[in-house]
Amino acid sequence: MIPLTVNLQNQTPSTCSSWPVLSSTLASSLDITSYPRIFPCILCSSPGMISTLLGKPDGHRPWPEPGEPIDLVHLRRLYVNDPTCLNYLRAPGLEEIATWITKPEITENFISLERFLMRSSCSPRRLCIQGPLDVQSTAGILEKCPSITEIAVTHEIEGDESTQRDILSRFLALFTISDSTPSAMVLPHVTEIGFACENVDASIYPLFLDMLESRWNVAKDAFKAAELVFLKSHLDPDPQAAARIETLRDDGLKISISSGVVARDRIDRWFFKPAWASTPSSFLY
Repeated sequence: MIPLTVNLQNQTPSTCSSWPVLSSTLASSLDITSYPRIFPCILCSSPGMISTLLGKPDGHRPWPEPGEPIDLVHLRRLYVNDPTCLNYLRAPGLEEIATWITKPEITENFISLERFLMRSSCSPRRLCIQGPLDVQSTAGILEKCPSITEIAVTHEIEGDESTQRDILSRFLALFTISDSTPSAMVLPHVTEIGFACENVDASIYPLFLDMLESRWNVAKDAFKAAELVFLKSHLDPDPQAAARIETLRDDGLKISISSGVVARDRIDRWFFKPAWASTPSSFLY
């Protein structure tokens, strides 16, 4: 299929028939950055879409009240930079979803995401979340969607190292198996975990590795890969952490640690940025 990108920022059609070009099933990727009242028309005109990027409308016009959801039966990959978009959709065949979470609507954003997944009765395997991280809400979605095997999150909100470390600690604790119940696998369906952050210090490595080892020791066959992405300066592991990483790698666990240009390339991939727009890789640990 031929990817189709449409910028409707300054267009205001009144009917779906104004956009006959979008009725073609060649539209496999659609980037919508228009006003809310265009949004349903574009989607209704593109039943063959399999990969879609939905953008937040420009300006300050309010979203209309949701009506009957728009069914996108062929949709497999979806990115939204405003989860409010999800209130208008149903995608029963969805396999991957990525979303930007915004302040101060964090709670509302997660409610929209959860309701969309329940409404769609879909079985996505991958969830990516960008923006301020809400560990409790993320856990709630993972518990209700056991089909999700891959989770990747970015915490790109400015903050000092202490704040970032606290957020990361809570996220990693979500997947860490307690010593008191070593046989109890936490969120056993999650087999791949990725985390990206702005400002952290070297204490991140013991937390990261404790989580990996706790899952790997309980169910090696059920845990496949982990990724740590530094969005600013690179942070090398100390000799002890490096040795633990190599031990896990030698045992079969895929561990990726990246920074700089490579880090941005990874984020692009998480959130479906087109390959032609990505920057070449330069560093991977």
